[in-house]
Amino acid sequence: MDTNVTLAEYAQRVVDGYARGVICGGEVWNQIVDHATPDTLNVFLSRGTPELDAYLQHHVLVHTEARTEQERVLLKSLRDWYEGPDA
Repeated sequence: MDTNVTLAEYAQRVVDGYARGVICGGEVWNQIVDHATPDTLNVFLSRGTPELDAYLQHHVLVHTEARTEQERVLLKSLRDWYEGPDA
């Protein structure tokens, strides 16, 4: 990540890249895993498009097995974002 931008600016660049077709949904998820925490996940998700939301809900939550502890924690946070913390 460019250290001269805020996380919010970086998240917007990632989502804009997805919206323009420059990066795929899988790369958006990789960027989230690399740069977000459970406390900052909303910075990325609040900028999402309906298509990106659908990808995250129907592909990442359904088909992703956590490769790292960071990814496991973010998958739980992602599930909480879409389904609520008691899901």
